[in-house]
Amino acid sequence: MNRSTWKWAALLLLGLVVAVGGCADEDDDEDDNGGDLVFSWDFESMDQVEAAGGYIYSDDPENAFAPGFSGKAFWMSESNAIETSALGRIPPNEGTLEFWVLPKAVWNDGRKRRLLTVGGETNFAIEKDAWKDYLIYTVHGNALSFPVDRDTITFFLFTIRLPYVWTTEWTHIAVTWKDLGARSDNGFRRIYVNGERINEVTGNLAGFRPDAPLLIGSLDPNLQPDALIDELRVYGRAKTDKELLAEVNAVKPRVREDLRIIPEPQPYGQRAGDGFQIDAETVIAVPPEWRDNLDDLLTAFQDAVEKHTGFRPDVVASSAVSGTENVIALGTKDNNGVVRAFAESRKLALSTQNLGRGGYTLEVYSEGVVVAGVQYPGVVYGLTSLLRLVNQFRERPIPPVTVVDRPDFEIRGAEMPGLTGELTDEFERRVRYLAELKITHLFIPGDFYFDLDNEFVREDLQEVFAFVRDHGIEPVPQLSLYGHADRVIAECNALGVDCAEGASSDTCPFIPEMYDDVLTPVLENIAEYLDPRAIHIGHEDIRRFNENPACVQMALSPAELFAYSVNTVRALVRDIIPNARIFAWADMIASMHNGPRLAEPGPGGGDPPNVLDLIPGDITWCPYRKSDLMATIYLFAHTSFKEFGDHGLEFFTAGPSGRGSVQSYVWMRAAFDNGAAGFVGRPGTAENFDHQSWDWLPRRRGARLVLLGPPSTRPSSTTTTKT
Repeated sequence: MNRSTWKWAALLLLGLVVAVGGCADEDDDEDDNGGDLVFSWDFESMDQVEAAGGYIYSDDPENAFAPGFSGKAFWMSESNAIETSALGRIPPNEGTLEFWVLPKAVWNDGRKRRLLTVGGETNFAIEKDAWKDYLIYTVHGNALSFPVDRDTITFFLFTIRLPYVWTTEWTHIAVTWKDLGARSDNGFRRIYVNGERINEVTGNLAGFRPDAPLLIGSLDPNLQPDALIDELRVYGRAKTDKELLAEVNAVKPRVREDLRIIPEPQPYGQRAGDGFQIDAETVIAVPPEWRDNLDDLLTAFQDAVEKHTGFRPDVVASSAVSGTENVIALGTKDNNGVVRAFAESRKLALSTQNLGRGGYTLEVYSEGVVVAGVQYPGVVYGLTSLLRLVNQFRERPIPPVTVVDRPDFEIRGAEMPGLTGELTDEFERRVRYLAELKITHLFIPGDFYFDLDNEFVREDLQEVFAFVRDHGIEPVPQLSLYGHADRVIAECNALGVDCAEGASSDTCPFIPEMYDDVLTPVLENIAEYLDPRAIHIGHEDIRRFNENPACVQMALSPAELFAYSVNTVRALVRDIIPNARIFAWADMIASMHNGPRLAEPGPGGGDPPNVLDLIPGDITWCPYRKSDLMATIYLFAHTSFKEFGDHGLEFFTAGPSGRGSVQSYVWMRAAFDNGAAGFVGRPGTAENFDHQSWDWLPRRRGARLVLLGPPSTRPSSTTTTKT
């Protein structure tokens, strides 16, 4: 039954519903399935809910309603909850209860999230086990959730509940029951997600208690779901599997399996229509203030269109087509009214969705295409996704799709070693490729940061940083400090100062000249000429302690020496680049990596302090561990990540460089489950960038991997696999 049919069915049943339950929606516009509907809510407004017998708990009830799956939805957050009577609304012996839900936040704190409570018992909730958030449905202590699947990867077993659906898109939830608490053991309860039955239990089962309140959301701030609920329906009979699946398919966009947008966006789907055909009248409308920044990507887009269609679309000011900010439009100049309407609709959607700095929407209609971003990086990512579609469909119309994408991690980083500091063709090629991967940070290690007084080095590096930023990626200067600090030691030697720990490239942190005469000028030049939003201070493998006389006389343990270096460099950065985010390698503070070295006593003996208690809490740490043994990777990742979290330390993680997809998948899964801020891919060397295995790149909080070919073969060599 389509949506227009639902509207007429609802009107015909309005009187009956009021008579039965006293609370049908005043403007119910959904599928009411004949005379089976007992109760429904569309959550269009506070007045509508109250008129239907609901009481709203909220400090700001007018703002408790947000754009929903259809019309408005109720926002279960900030003590927002609705209470009504379950009597006459929840049939005890047979029925169907269904609703749409969209979480607005990623949950990493392990708390249960209440969605719906009938009769004083939490019936629908999101819970978190050791792996992920999953739905659980409970009646009288009997719970149904996703069935347990066994997933064997080489020799290691994982118990997983699939899929991740709670942080990505509107999801349809339904439960059916029959003969619960009645005369025989022929009863059942079944739970469905997006029309698919995921679990059931049979027998003589107790049902809902209709003599107690129905509560939507939670009054307990520790259990609030921070989610939207819409189109709540209760029917007096148990719907069949076929009915529920058809109901969802009628209104939910279907996923196109032939799309290859990398990484796979969340969510995406298709609509009816012919798609958009690029022809000689097509133009690209761009906000004038972005024209220069987008020049490289727009040229690549024009080249791709010309290669596949023979047409080279002109680039025009957005006022000629869309007239809105944060939007790139693909259409015709004489069709500006239609495209403007699309752009305005996307602007509205962006204002109501929590997409983050890199979030974007991509809408393809038969009349045009609109790419909209929350901020500039989002527009870049949307444009690269559109470029993927152009390269796939070539002379064919771009299919009518809708893409709503947001970063699963705040940091989607890559490291690019071996650079000369110059903007070469090879560097540009790699940056374009990383933009297609929706990379947010590019970590650029090198000694050229010590040479910014040189005009030519400075101008080259400024050009590199500008090019990276134009592609929506934040360049991060990465310095080798304390460990592997060869350049620092060389600069100290030029000053006639010994700052090394013995015959190593590690430094002693108690050398004033090292900070005053070497590091301070470097950081001041970085701040003035590169204006970074973040900086990486190194501190990787440390091999020598207490070999320099300046360190020996302090009689400190390795942990205290390490912490002194970190804190001193941090203070310098905070003083010179106060708003920069600080990253550091976590090799030395990870108990299962180099951490045991920091547990050794100092020259004076005694038990050393825990280094995690000595380092600052405003640094983002990056644990990294090479291993071919998956069990080692798994144990190291979970142990280290938990340690950091227990000490209030923010961390992101590096995907094992050169490792296969299985090891990397295990590693990234641990990062997901322990609340990592993000990840960084490490190709190892510039020479093997093209051969780096990028298949570990996480698509989102799901268990699907995207397999990528090297940049030289993009974009045709892509496939998608499920694990």
